[in-house]
Parts: sequence; structure tokens; C-alpha cells
Amino acid sequence: MYQQVRKIKPTRRSISGVYPFRGEVSIPFESSLERDFIILQEANPRVSRIVAQPVELSYRNSQNRAYRYTPDFLVYRDNCFPHDSDHQWKPMLVEVKPLEELRKSFSKLKPKFQSAFAFARSEGFLFHVFDERRIRTTKLENLNFLNRYKRFPFDQYDTEELELLLSRVEVLGQCTIDNLVTSLYKSDKMKLQTLAQVWHLISVSTLACDLSLPLNWQTEVWINEYE
Repeated sequence: MYQQVRKIKPTRRSISGVYPFRGEVSIPFESSLERDFIILQEANPRVSRIVAQPVELSYRNSQNRAYRYTPDFLVYRDNCFPHDSDHQWKPMLVEVKPLEELRKSFSKLKPKFQSAFAFARSEGFLFHVFDERRIRTTKLENLNFLNRYKRFPFDQYDTEELELLLSRVEVLGQCTIDNLVTSLYKSDKMKLQTLAQVWHLISVSTLACDLSLPLNWQTEVWINEYE
């Protein structure tokens, strides 16, 4: 298993810090884009571990000068879902770069990426470059919205109310939030309270939905069988 080989130092150019991955381990990041990448991976049930700055590679630039390069992350993924293809479970070596930087400096970055691709292939990994188009998506917006429903006071919900909600989902099967809430309550006050409970249950992965779509009353939810 690879370990972090380069320490991330504070910088004035961007936001840096550590992210508490699933409350179990702190993963350092060097930019808000890297932080957002970690948030996305945290929500992926296939992802088991993320290593920041996992390996130092050597490459030569267009003038044949030797340099060192450290990709941003190595993402370990479990083959835990039926019919997963190779690209869904193989470890993934990742570089996170803003789109503007990729466009302006691609000729300079290309030898780095080629060295990362060659290394990944030799290890049986995949190599991917992520910019904001692949990170700052509707799914990320949804995850940031749901994050507020994980903690107090939402984690203090009445257990019987949550069990009633879940039992109704089991009866209805996959259903819209609107149909679910309306089947339980008539008053607007109780509907809004129950909506918040639904957001909480999604945020802690008890209920599931398609997070790639905007969240609203027509969002379809179901029991998360993989939790």
C-alpha cells in the first residue's frame, strides 16, 4: 500500500488543509478543488482509501531536463458491486488541476501526465486528470447541501419517526419524496419536518437517491441496500 511521500505545506496562493475522510483519517489537500474532489470520492461507496501525494515520479521535459513529479492522489476502490467493470474498481492515480491551467500549460504538463500514465499502467492502476468540470458538479452541490443535515440537531431526530419513515419507503418501494411525505402527513408543517428527516437519512446513506440530479420534491428515494 502506498503512503504519502511529500508533505503539503501551507501556501498563500490557494486554500490548503486537511479533510476528515469519513471521520476516520485526515487527508491533506492543497486547494479547494482538491478538497472538493475528496468530498466526491467520500460519497462513492466503492472508494475505500485515499492517499495524498502517493508517489514521486521522474520525467524529462521537452529540453530533456530531468524533473520530479508527485501526483495528487491515489484512490483505492473495492470491487464490491456486481458487474463492476475494471475502470470502476481499479486503483486510480489522480491529478487535480483547474481547467484554465490545463489549457494554458498543457505542453508543460504533458510530460508529467505521460510519466503518471506509464507508472499507473505498470502498477495496474488507472490515471485520470480531474478539473472543475468533473468535480464541481450537481452531485457536489447536493453533497454540500446534505452535509448540514448530518449533524445536530438533525441527528437527534425521534427514532420512532425515522423508523416510520423508513417503513413507509419499504412499503412504497422507490418513490418520490412528495409521494412519501404526502402518504404520511397532511399538514404543511409536518411535511416540511419530514422533508428535513428525508434529507438527514440521505445524508447518512440510510436512504439513497440519484445525486447527479437536482434535489427537490420529485427526487426518487429508496432504501440503501449497500449501507
